[in-house]
Amino acid sequence: MGRLIRAVGHDLRNKLAGLKNSLYYLNMRLGHDDEKVRKHFQIMGREIANANRIIMDLMDFASAGGTGLGMAVSKRLVEGHRGPSR
Repeated sequence: MGRLIRAVGHDLRNKLAGLKNSLYYLNMRLGHDDEKVRKHFQIMGREIANANRIIMDLMDFASAGGTGLGMAVSKRLVEGHRGPSR
């Protein structure tokens, strides 16, 4: 199961890298003139980073074999999914 999680995580992170690079390009071309566009690019960048962090946590959990680290990673995943406390 751990190898499957790591393989899928690796593939997903590659897709996120493509999105991040495209976002950077679009931000350089379009993000300077319109405040709304800039705001949405920031949101997209933040969500890409959040998705990457969740994937990395799952991969770390899979690598740890579900021992000790599992509860800490699970807590981070739940907190990350809900977003920061207000």
